[in-house]
Amino acid sequence: MEELRTELLAGESTLLHGRMLVLRTSHIDDVVRETLANMAGVDGEFLDAHVLGRPYRPRAGNRRPRWWTWKYPEVAARGNQIPLYRPGDGQVLTISRMSIWLGGNVPILLVGHNAVLEKRDKKTKLKHEDAVVASGYGATGYTFPSSNQRTEMSSFEEDLWETLISLTGTHTPIEEILADMIHDRWTACLSAMRLEIHNADQEQKSLWRAMAALEQNLDEAKYLSRKGSTLDAVCPSAWEHLIARLEMRIHLRQPAVDAAMRRRQTFAQTSRTDNDRSLDRIAYLGGMLLPVTVVASVLAIEGDYGPEGGNFWVFWVSSFVASVLAVLVIYADQLRTVEVWLEIGDVDEEDLRLPEDGGGGWEDAARYLVQRWTDGEGGRTWKRGELGWGGAVKKMSGYYWWRRDPRLAFQRPGDVVRTKGL
Repeated sequence: MEELRTELLAGESTLLHGRMLVLRTSHIDDVVRETLANMAGVDGEFLDAHVLGRPYRPRAGNRRPRWWTWKYPEVAARGNQIPLYRPGDGQVLTISRMSIWLGGNVPILLVGHNAVLEKRDKKTKLKHEDAVVASGYGATGYTFPSSNQRTEMSSFEEDLWETLISLTGTHTPIEEILADMIHDRWTACLSAMRLEIHNADQEQKSLWRAMAALEQNLDEAKYLSRKGSTLDAVCPSAWEHLIARLEMRIHLRQPAVDAAMRRRQTFAQTSRTDNDRSLDRIAYLGGMLLPVTVVASVLAIEGDYGPEGGNFWVFWVSSFVASVLAVLVIYADQLRTVEVWLEIGDVDEEDLRLPEDGGGGWEDAARYLVQRWTDGEGGRTWKRGELGWGGAVKKMSGYYWWRRDPRLAFQRPGDVVRTKGL
């Protein structure tokens, strides 16, 4: 806190040299808030808006604004953030927030919003960096000493430092410098974003988060433009152009993601079918072997039914009959879940209401199919269900093949002119 007061007092005494205070924080306590408000003239609501990520709307709305705020992409250590894309080296590109206050004696630049701050040892001292450039603004900040274990949290301050040095000798306002940097960062971010087919859900969240940030920047630009403050690099049309580019990426991404999802579903269905077939083989093998072991244990006694007896043939006959019965039961268990369509006669379509018409759920509506003839006269109504145990026995015995019941179909009935719920 004493360091903050010292920098603010130094800024007041050297105002003509153009000092600027850069603060990176995701939390501002009451002491810092009071210090910035009293010594730098920063509105407390402006600080709260930056920390909470909400728009700043001062009560004295008639005055020309002397502040700017934007959301921008920055590199951060991997944490709970939703990444836009992963540049590598254990880092992700996330959305952060930058706010600058120009209404006091010293420009105050707030960087970071809900950022994961890097941990450091309490004994580590801060290294002070200070520069004054001929463009009218310098940079004052604090960075941690170099270390092999250091995790680079953000490059925004370093980029600002290099930009200010490169503009030595010019008189470019600081807000225009920041506006160019923010726009360039968004342009580079959109250019570097790549399609992640294997992580479609994560990328969807990233795209929508980027869209929300651009829309908030557009709202801020329109608000400040109405108040008489406009910057060419971040004017409303510039944000609208970036939003249009992102929307185009979303539209181009969807077919590729859908195709990838279909491939994964097809692969999953194929794998499931192969697994089911393997389980069926195991079930049939068990059905044939289990009765043999049971009969063998029963007949493993001394006497006529033993291996040396005259009635040993009973063992083979009993084992064969028991195996056949076990296989038939397993086959019937598979047939009972077969999907069939049963004709239920004439049913008024009003009785088959869909969910949007106030009827039952989609599961109920999908059980029925209404079939109309091409001449518009007559029709048939089918109900979908399972074959069941009784139907499985009839199917195995050839009953349906012999009777050829026209009211029962093992496949979806013919050409459907109109389908309800399918």
